[in-house]
Amino acid sequence: MEDITIENSKPYVACPACDAVVARQVLYRDGDVFFCPACQPELARAYAEAAKEQARERLVSAELELEESRLELEEARYEKIEAEERHSKAREKLISLRKDHIRQEASLRTAGSLYYIGSGFAVLIALGMLFWAERIQPENQLTTTAKVIIGVHLALALVGIWIGRLFRQLSPAVIKPAKFFSTIGLVAFPHGTIIHGYILHLLRSPKGKVVLSESYKKVIERSPEIKCGFSPLAWIVTLLVILTVCAFVALKVLSPAPGS
Repeated sequence: MEDITIENSKPYVACPACDAVVARQVLYRDGDVFFCPACQPELARAYAEAAKEQARERLVSAELELEESRLELEEARYEKIEAEERHSKAREKLISLRKDHIRQEASLRTAGSLYYIGSGFAVLIALGMLFWAERIQPENQLTTTAKVIIGVHLALALVGIWIGRLFRQLSPAVIKPAKFFSTIGLVAFPHGTIIHGYILHLLRSPKGKVVLSESYKKVIERSPEIKCGFSPLAWIVTLLVILTVCAFVALKVLSPAPGS
C-alpha cells in the first residue's frame, strides 16, 4: 500500500488486488480499497454476489416474518372459532336452563297475580263492610271493631300488592314474606288452603329456589326471546278465586238488610 499513496510519485504501482503492475492513475478506489481495471469486473461480480446474498437473506427474513404472521393469524382465527363455539355452547345451556324453568316462572308470576286478586278481595270486603254499615245503621256510624277490621283488610291489601309485585318481578326478596303470609293463609279453608298451599309448594320446590335467585335474573336478561306464559293450574286457581269473589259480592249485595 505504500507505493500507491498520494505522495508516491512512481508512475507504476502494483495492484493491491491482483499484484499486476499498472499506472498509478488508472487505479480505482472504493473507500480504502484500490484495484486496477482488470480487477474491476471480478470485484463487480463479487459486489453483485454480495448484494444478491444480502437480498436473498432479506427475502428469507421477510418470508419468515410473513410465515410467522400467517401462523399468528391462523392461531387467532382458531381462537375466534373456539370462542364462538364456547359462546354457542354456553348459549345453548342458558336456553336449556330457561326452558326447563319456564313453567316455574309462569307459576311464580301467577302467584303474584293471585296476591293481587287477594288484595282486591280484601278491598272488596272493606268496602262491603262500609256499605253494610250504611244499610244497618242509619247514622252511618262504624263500631270500633268494624273500623279495626276494615283497617286490617286495607293493610292486608297493601301487603298483598307488595308481595304480588315481588312475585311478578321474580325477586328473591319475596321468599320470606310470602312464606309467612301463605302459612297464615292456610287456615282460610278451603280456598285459602288450596291457594296458599300451592304457593308454598312453589316456594319450596328446587326449581322455585333457582328461579327466585339473583343469578337467574341474568339468565332471563340474556334470553329475552323466551316468553313466560300462564300455567294451566294457575288458570284454574285464578278462576276459582274470581268465582268465589263474585259469589261473595253478589251475596252481600243481594241479601236483605236485617229488619227489612
